[in-house]
Amino acid sequence: MTRLSNILSVFSKIELNNTTLFCNEALKLEHPRMKHLKQWQEVRSANRYFLKPWEPKWPHDALSKKDFVTRVKQVNSNARLRSGFSYLLIHKKAGIIGGIGLYNIRFGSALTGTIGYWLAQEHNGQGYMNAALTRICKFGFDTQKLIRLETACLKHNTRSIKLLKSCEFEQEGIGKSYLEIDGKRQDHMLFSRIKN
Repeated sequence: MTRLSNILSVFSKIELNNTTLFCNEALKLEHPRMKHLKQWQEVRSANRYFLKPWEPKWPHDALSKKDFVTRVKQVNSNARLRSGFSYLLIHKKAGIIGGIGLYNIRFGSALTGTIGYWLAQEHNGQGYMNAALTRICKFGFDTQKLIRLETACLKHNTRSIKLLKSCEFEQEGIGKSYLEIDGKRQDHMLFSRIKN
């Protein structure tokens, strides 16, 4: 076997357990682990006000070790049940720069799941979330054998709309009072991507 074949073989084995997905040479997706706690706290804290308009209201202990432990346990449980997969975006040089997940997976006749994501302000506009979203779609379609992926974004989130369209998502309509974001129920644009 060539060196490249050996590397790809190792990557395939790692990806089989769904805990790490490789986007490109600079970016990978990893399930949150306790080793990520300190940097996750730093990145989320530094981006608190940037993320506030796009996320549900943070609880008072949102950055605590206890909350992160609960989060890691939930990630592991969801992955075991194949009901959801949550990842941190890990950049080769910068470390944690964001997060993405495939949640609310429904099998049977639905074969669908919902995607959510966040990215640190300083890393916006550099193609990282495009790479992560493309990779999570491949994982949903090829590994989980889903047919339909869904997501939603606020009507004034122009960056997210542009990202979704560039990753082959199509707008389906408006979800009235769809999610509670920044402390209030808000309408969202609904998007989907169907497996080719």
